[in-house]
Amino acid sequence: MKVMIALDESKGSFYALNWVLSNVLKPVISTENEERENLVYLVHVNLPFQTYVYPAGPVVYTTTSVLESVKHAQEQISAGIFARAMKSCKDLKIKAEALTMRGEPKEVLCQVAEQKQVDLLVVGSRGLGVLKR
Repeated sequence: MKVMIALDESKGSFYALNWVLSNVLKPVISTENEERENLVYLVHVNLPFQTYVYPAGPVVYTTTSVLESVKHAQEQISAGIFARAMKSCKDLKIKAEALTMRGEPKEVLCQVAEQKQVDLLVVGSRGLGVLKR
């Protein structure tokens, strides 16, 4: 079974990951009594950084050093998320692949799900409460 899990820094996304690992991904026995392997795609989507800012006056464009530092910070955040998620997968001996993407999360997640032909796409609740959800 191929499962794609959208991850960010929130508790909800890691709750979804742990729930899937403990409730959905169990060894699946095929008809020839061979175990089929489960595969988890861990996907983190970074929002694109705008290269301009609107201060009180004219438009100000950011410098390349600012862009590089933002990209570096996003890479560090992604690495931290994946380290934590991969540890959970490794503890349960489930094969996982980490993917960092850039763009609008709802669009990118759908594109990757179609491209990888996943059986199940799991996302958290976006941190919304019961009424807003």
